[in-house]
Amino acid sequence: PGGGQYVEQEGVKPIAIADFQQHFPRIVSDNSGGGIVAWADERAGAAQSYIYAQHLNSQGQELWASGGLVMSRSTFRQQNNLRMASNGNNGAWLTWEDGSTAPKKIYVQYVNEQGELAFNQDVLISNNGVNPQIVADGQNGVWVVWEAALTTSKDIF
Repeated sequence: PGGGQYVEQEGVKPIAIADFQQHFPRIVSDNSGGGIVAWADERAGAAQSYIYAQHLNSQGQELWASGGLVMSRSTFRQQNNLRMASNGNNGAWLTWEDGSTAPKKIYVQYVNEQGELAFNQDVLISNNGVNPQIVADGQNGVWVVWEAALTTSKDIF
């Protein structure tokens, strides 16, 4: 597993090139002409997926560490199905499902414009959920919904 090969094209710059896969990118505006990009990243090894992110300014320059920062304080290794919402003030809310144990769990974390995580632990919002969706509430908070299979059918929370 190599980092792959990248052929530079004018005006196109990679955000993350590392071993294994970097996939399922998402982006939100930072409301200053730039954006926060996040993705599922397997650089720690195959079948070990962590959420990474990078803040880009209006010129496309990286504002955080090259290759991005880990967005989770958790040691769980199957972080996928990422969704994001801008807080309207240079930061972003992230939610994802973790499938390292059954049933899957849903977590939330907030990152500010410097790449600092707001919570000492990722906020667990469901012990049994998949397919999280997130939207800003316009007051620096978010609403998160997800599917949960508590019976033989799925319900929305």
